[in-house]
Amino acid sequence: GELEGVVYEEMSYEGYGPNGIAILIEVITDNKNRTVSELRHILSKNNGNLAEPGSVVWMFERKGEILISDFHGDEEKLFEDILDSGADNFEIAQKNVMVTTDQSNLLKSRDLLESIGYQIKSADLVMIPKSTQEIDGDDQVKIVNLMEMIDNHDDVNNVYSNFIFSSDI
Repeated sequence: GELEGVVYEEMSYEGYGPNGIAILIEVITDNKNRTVSELRHILSKNNGNLAEPGSVVWMFERKGEILISDFHGDEEKLFEDILDSGADNFEIAQKNVMVTTDQSNLLKSRDLLESIGYQIKSADLVMIPKSTQEIDGDDQVKIVNLMEMIDNHDDVNNVYSNFIFSSDI
């Protein structure tokens, strides 16, 4: 529970990283002045900066994301089940399936997939970039480090960005 007299606020901050990648940071904080100055510090030390509210959020859309773990069935049936559940899209990586839905459809899709017998590991609302920016070798390490530093900050709940790594690595 919350400590007496401590009020937590949910905020989101927007910024740019190296190569102008867009970064969206969702925080839960009891001291937004401290949080914003620490985030500003992390970004400025890593070729980035905090941006005005509204400057990058439009590059993302809120979607539902359902993670199915331990999948080893028929992909055609999976495909049909996912479409039946009203979801938009999915990707399979090893034994995990990442399903993307409209945000209003997240719980309905999750319940339907669960009722058919899929193992749902998580179902969350996330911010998905509408378009992505490709990053080459030298900058990849910088960006991964920056994203980890932001993510490891105590007040940060989620961090999203629009970069993808160019595939020639």
